[in-house]
Amino acid sequence: MHRIFFQIGNFPVYTYAVFVVLGFTTGLLVAAWLAGKEKIPSDTVIELAIFILIGGILGARLVYVLVKLPDYLSAPLDILNLRKGGLSWHGALLGGLFLAYLFAKSRKLSLKKICDILSAPAVLGLAIGRIGCLLNGCCYGKISTVKWAVDLSAAGVIGKRHPTQIYEMILNIAVFLLILFWLPRKKFDGEVFLGMLSLYSAVRFFVEFFREEPLLWFGLTLAQFVSIAVIIICGWIIYAGRRRALKTNY
Repeated sequence: MHRIFFQIGNFPVYTYAVFVVLGFTTGLLVAAWLAGKEKIPSDTVIELAIFILIGGILGARLVYVLVKLPDYLSAPLDILNLRKGGLSWHGALLGGLFLAYLFAKSRKLSLKKICDILSAPAVLGLAIGRIGCLLNGCCYGKISTVKWAVDLSAAGVIGKRHPTQIYEMILNIAVFLLILFWLPRKKFDGEVFLGMLSLYSAVRFFVEFFREEPLLWFGLTLAQFVSIAVIIICGWIIYAGRRRALKTNY
């Protein structure tokens, strides 16, 4: 663990924030490169990224706080404290999509095409951000005796744990590469974005088995039930969309 990346005087710069910014910046560079292939100006991508960042952070924090609401009722000011981590992927997606929709509508751009372009950068940014989670001591796994288990006692976490942050990082990089391969082969706008949601949901479903999260029913967590729903819905839309595209081509 290394929660504080460096200090400027008495002001600590937290590792979690550094890797979130690094993930966002790297994703932005990849997004600009992919947008260039679609003849979308780079300044448009930068403006859109700022909108998505704002919406993503607000949505991610809001959903995380709602899920963990009992923990925040006794200390409501902690809701504003992002130094401890605490962001929800699903909330980030909803918040980012909402502001992306408003931006695309104001610029008369295709939201579906933009979402396809941003799919690979989003997953890459998540992969990099998970390194910050590991060093911050959040999003940790269950107690484990595997050789690669990590000690997060500095964050007040008892026992060596599965490094679920690294599990997800590796799988997200695989998804990133798969999406880059898929992008030029899509049959309709929005397909790659739906595919990214399905693939990431599959990653999250798998990683949840190793995370320290409360179980709901059948030994599954809330995130796993959400992941199942996303996979089914997105999978069906992709199937129907590809069938339509195939019929149109004939």
